[in-house]
Amino acid sequence: MTDLYERIRAAVEPMPFGWEPGPERRAAVLLPVFSLGAEEFVLFTVRRPDLKQHAGQIAFPGGLDEGDPDPGACALRETHEEVGIEPHAVEILGHLRTRHSSTGYRVHCIVGRVPPPDAQRACPREVDRLLLVPASEVLHADRWHEREPPPRPDGRPIPPSPHFDFGRDVIWGLTGRFMFDLVQALARS
Repeated sequence: MTDLYERIRAAVEPMPFGWEPGPERRAAVLLPVFSLGAEEFVLFTVRRPDLKQHAGQIAFPGGLDEGDPDPGACALRETHEEVGIEPHAVEILGHLRTRHSSTGYRVHCIVGRVPPPDAQRACPREVDRLLLVPASEVLHADRWHEREPPPRPDGRPIPPSPHFDFGRDVIWGLTGRFMFDLVQALARS
């Protein structure tokens, strides 16, 4: 890949980026990209299987607004809490469009370049393991497909979403939507 970080910066919306108004509770995630040797990766977390919400699912580091001044501050705070990456070590590249979660949150997605993660610094209360996916695989639109996710626990269906299979792991749901938003933005730029 040519300079992936400059391509991303050109493809996403620029910062600063404030909280979008709306009645829903606010949250923010960081879509973290990093280099390891000569290869670029996207960092995901695999949530613990015993959590009340989204147990065992693949996610970006992130969480609820706790009085953070903007989505970037929220995403950086949550990234530090969940995977131990210091906020000052993140280079913010921009943001993707805001989406609504199936659980009623307005979620803001910040894209940033991070240092290689250290699995030993991941928060064991929230993170089961880190998932490092080569950017050369996850950023290709032909590797993604739409499919029906499993229904909610109450039986209500969830609309189809982009899915990406990586070994035994499947990236889907809101995380898949944000990741595929980046794939599409890069294809357009």
